Amino acid sequence: SGLLPLDDYDAEGTQPATPARLVEDLTDALTRAIDELARPIDAIKHQAKTVTVGTSRISEKLEGILFDTLAAYQISASQLINRNILVLKNLQHIVSEIKGAILYRIGGLNLLGEPTDATTIEIIRKDGVLKAIPSRVETDHSLKGTKRIVASQGNVYIAKGRKDERSIIIIPAISADATTPSRIEFLLLLHIGFKQNVALPLKIKALGGKYENIKNIVQENSVAWQDELLEKVPMEEIFGVSAEKVAEMIVAKVAAKR
Repeated sequence: SGLLPLDDYDAEGTQPATPARLVEDLTDALTRAIDELARPIDAIKHQAKTVTVGTSRISEKLEGILFDTLAAYQISASQLINRNILVLKNLQHIVSEIKGAILYRIGGLNLLGEPTDATTIEIIRKDGVLKAIPSRVETDHSLKGTKRIVASQGNVYIAKGRKDERSIIIIPAISADATTPSRIEFLLLLHIGFKQNVALPLKIKALGGKYENIKNIVQENSVAWQDELLEKVPMEEIFGVSAEKVAEMIVAKVAAKR
């Protein structure tokens, strides 16, 4: 902007100082800063994902089973927060199919975008195996339970349904209306099937921060950790129950072999 002479910046580097170089260096510095500040996010007890999003990923084309499903429900990438985009990219490595889906609309959030006792939830669309199954939301429009937590925290949720044991992913999406920016307006619940032969590195990547939690709990039980221990637990359990329960399964299986 001309507040400082380019000569001052030129003295700090080995290349001639130009406006283009300043922008490039700034972009590189911001990308490194974001990567260095990446920390695990414990969204919900059943889920912990790691944020490692760089500025170079903003314009990357998003495709695959989860992003294609979002598009089918008219939810664009611009309605997803950056950390959830990365979570979904990692989860796509373990999802084999979408068996059913329910799209919900959230209404009545407060000015800060937080749920209140007056917040409502309604079903916009039901498909697949979930279409014929009655939902509480059809008779009770109050936002409560897991869906309230997802709407409040704003993070992708993956677990097993508490009542029906179905493997589900709930994806929050912000409003596309410019008058209500950054406010969660939709929840897309997906009943998924898991791939059974997933390479171990991809499985660990999909686990995100939950991997470290499982590892630490197993080690606390005096069991030497190896990544291969994850292969002892079915996919539906690894991604369906808490890190504590997964660790207990691993410890029990190790003890049974002794």
